[in-house]
Amino acid sequence: MVSRQKLPDLIAALSVVALGVAVVVIGRGYPVGTLSRMGSGYFPVILGGLLALVGVALIWEAIRAGESALQRIPLRPVLMIGLGVLSFGALVERAGLVPATVALVLLSSLAEPPLRPVSTLVIAAVMSALGVALFIHALALPLNAFGG
Repeated sequence: MVSRQKLPDLIAALSVVALGVAVVVIGRGYPVGTLSRMGSGYFPVILGGLLALVGVALIWEAIRAGESALQRIPLRPVLMIGLGVLSFGALVERAGLVPATVALVLLSSLAEPPLRPVSTLVIAAVMSALGVALFIHALALPLNAFGG
């Protein structure tokens, strides 16, 4: 019998296994190919299988652990980082890569106090410059730095 303290760990581990199995099942719908000629389903099947194995390891660890490793979910970081990612997705095509990156960094910086405005702006500027250099110039992704 599993103790009540271990139940959150087991639920999280089972969720990881379920996600891995779901990725494998969905990935099997695409051509897998071979190691030398990978199909579009090869990578998802491998990653899904690895994710399921990690989930099994987490189940093993949850059963062996003395008490629950999960603690109270830090709501502020989860919300602010999630909001940052959502704003990036909403802004990247409409406003461009630079405003989307700045919004992502600014919102994510609110996840953990204290707020350091100067370092946050420096990080936003550096991340924007790296994003433009990598994604627009080096990889030639169809993104605009500013405007859609």
